[in-house]
Amino acid sequence: MKKLFTLISLVVVASLALTACGSQSKTPEFNSLEDLSGYALCAGTATTYDYWLNNDMAGLGLPESSIYAKVPANVKVVTLDTDQECAQALVAGRQDFVGYVTSETVVDANIAAGMPVKKLGKPVYSEDLAAAFDKSSTLDTASLRAEVDKVFAKMHSDGSLAALSNQWFKTDLTQSPSGAAFTASEAAPVDGDLLSTIKQRGYILVSTDPNYEPQSFLNTEGKRPSDTKCPADALTTAEMQGFDVDVAKAVGEAIGVETCFATPSWDTITAGNWANKWDISIGSMTITTERQKILDFSIPYYFTPAVIAVKVANP
Repeated sequence: MKKLFTLISLVVVASLALTACGSQSKTPEFNSLEDLSGYALCAGTATTYDYWLNNDMAGLGLPESSIYAKVPANVKVVTLDTDQECAQALVAGRQDFVGYVTSETVVDANIAAGMPVKKLGKPVYSEDLAAAFDKSSTLDTASLRAEVDKVFAKMHSDGSLAALSNQWFKTDLTQSPSGAAFTASEAAPVDGDLLSTIKQRGYILVSTDPNYEPQSFLNTEGKRPSDTKCPADALTTAEMQGFDVDVAKAVGEAIGVETCFATPSWDTITAGNWANKWDISIGSMTITTERQKILDFSIPYYFTPAVIAVKVANP
């Protein structure tokens, strides 16, 4: 697992060093989406950003009202494991793409960390982000999904989600851009289902990305509690931090159990068929029609615009 702040610092220093030595090729200046025509852009594999760049609107699975821009003409697509790796590679000097698509919150965090990148134009689409549940689970997930819906509905109404959003993003991203209302599911727990199993063992295992600041990232100064119930290969709340981490903690507290984190790759999470390796994904996953074939979703807990970022031009 990567230590995000250390890695960002290294790539920023490397970029500055290359510039100082005069060995870095001139960065083109882009001022609009149209300027990107014929260039290559990077996205995380199997993300909505990947679908959008490939003009796979069926895979993107968003309503037309949530899509604000067309993909620039003749754009080539490069994929890496995550969109944050796209940012890191671009700043480190990789030459086979000129920008990347990701959440506006990620780009803001990149800029705040000193990365020489900028947002290009306005958002290209917005995403409804929710917790996900594996449809192939051998344990019934209905009551857990209903419980998570109840937690999210309460956090929306009492302002605690908005407070977390303002804390981590410096803005409230918990209001639906479309103004749509969402209906929470209802299901009572039954013996032997996933919610009952979680309560019995005393912890909920949440999958999320450890390299997605400010949503979820490693706390390099965190110390693992000696009395944790988390499995040895899972991370505790002391070892993770971010908006999604705090939301997951709130879910665990509402259920009355400890929250633990698994960190599989993003494409593994979105592929479904988790084989009961973790209970739920709280990792800023967009609800899409393709994903709904293999995953169930909670009501959205926040909404984010997707943007294109490019490197700041040098002389």
